[in-house]
Amino acid sequence: MKGSHNEENQNLDRLFESKLFSAGIEHRFISDFSSHAQKEISNLTELLGEQLSLSTSEDDQKTDQFLLSIMNHSQDKEVDAFIKVIQRASPECTDIDVVRIVFACMIKFRQKSTNTVSEILTDHSIDNEQVAETMSLVTKLKTIMSTSKEAEENFESYFDQLNSLPEFGRIKRRWSNSCKILNHFKRQIDTFTEQTVQKYKKDSSEHKEEETKTPQKIEEVKGEQNEETIDTTTTKGIDAASQSKVDKEVQLYRAKIIEGLKQKAEVLLKMVTPNFFDHKELLKNTIVKKGTSTKYKSQMKPKLSGNVRRKLTTDQLDKIPKKDVFDGSQSSVLAYFKLELNAKEIMKKVERVVVDTLKRAAGFRLISTIIKNQVNLDDKI
Repeated sequence: MKGSHNEENQNLDRLFESKLFSAGIEHRFISDFSSHAQKEISNLTELLGEQLSLSTSEDDQKTDQFLLSIMNHSQDKEVDAFIKVIQRASPECTDIDVVRIVFACMIKFRQKSTNTVSEILTDHSIDNEQVAETMSLVTKLKTIMSTSKEAEENFESYFDQLNSLPEFGRIKRRWSNSCKILNHFKRQIDTFTEQTVQKYKKDSSEHKEEETKTPQKIEEVKGEQNEETIDTTTTKGIDAASQSKVDKEVQLYRAKIIEGLKQKAEVLLKMVTPNFFDHKELLKNTIVKKGTSTKYKSQMKPKLSGNVRRKLTTDQLDKIPKKDVFDGSQSSVLAYFKLELNAKEIMKKVERVVVDTLKRAAGFRLISTIIKNQVNLDDKI
């Protein structure tokens, strides 16, 4: 139990050291913190003379609703239609419920389109470029469907029409990369299924042992009355009744995993999109420190080879991905959903980080004030 707790803490530390969580939470979601944390934040911001904007704009509300409709089936029929179209890009994606959850985060956490590193470092405005592009594509699909002369919906035709648009190509790649989570998801289901089958095999074996202990006389009396037994065992070595129980338990486990993924996605979508992820174009540039005229040599890691990058993003690691996996926006999202953490623990950590950051800022402000007062006193003396 202690080992599991330590592993969870290590997972949290790795997550919060990553670029994915480096920009912190959007201020409007501080209202989701515990009442104690909200009170601490209120006191600290007042001490610092700062005021956090906790309001939600109309655009924010639209974005939130749109991302939730991507995650959840049947919330928006137009979004559902778009999902049916874009899934044509990756027909191998069979579990759409899981992919939709990851896809919602994929389109938010995208490297902003910029030309230079210095532009990224000086421009701290956060935009949801690919969220807006996806919204636009949903609207265009609605227009295509409404003007279609075909009697029935033809998603193949809709796909062909959208496929000529460059923005659809970008969103399509995000969908395809979101599908990579299914490798990890399938392993979880397969492992649980095997464990459940073994459990029922053991129960069946123990039941048979009890039957063999029945007195021989009873067996002799009933022997002539026994009809031919029908073998109902499945290919997994359990009978049909046990197989039905296995199927139910697996379905419940699957639903539990999906609910956990949704909760993790809801936490991630509350984070500010970092305005800096490693990008192939940026690797060619040098990092320029703001406020100086000196050009700095690149401090970025060498670009990972294609084979290594593919390995890191195809979900083939069983436990925590290497730190390199958090360098890119898409691989970061995939790694996040693989972490053995629940949403409540992640949110608690977010609370602690925000409060501790404000405490440090307040401490530095206090030290600065003391030093300034001491200097003024020395000048007067």
